[in-house]
Amino acid sequence: MGRTSGELQAANTRLDGISSGLQEVDHTLTTFVAISQETSSSTEEMGAASRDQTASIDKPRQLAKHLLLLSERLRDISETFKIA
Repeated sequence: MGRTSGELQAANTRLDGISSGLQEVDHTLTTFVAISQETSSSTEEMGAASRDQTASIDKPRQLAKHLLLLSERLRDISETFKIA
């Protein structure tokens, strides 16, 4: 009976160690999840900012393209009025 009691106490001690280790793992995983969520949120914000920046660049590009076409038309028109 004494041997069984000693074995049970040893097993209980090991289980306490495992339980403590699992609490540490749980805490680490909770921290990891929090960091991952913050990173995900920051990534989404960066994506939105990038889309906004791309949109703001696209409008001037479209205007420049339109001005180039108008310039070419003006050149073509002025060529017809050149004095020979």
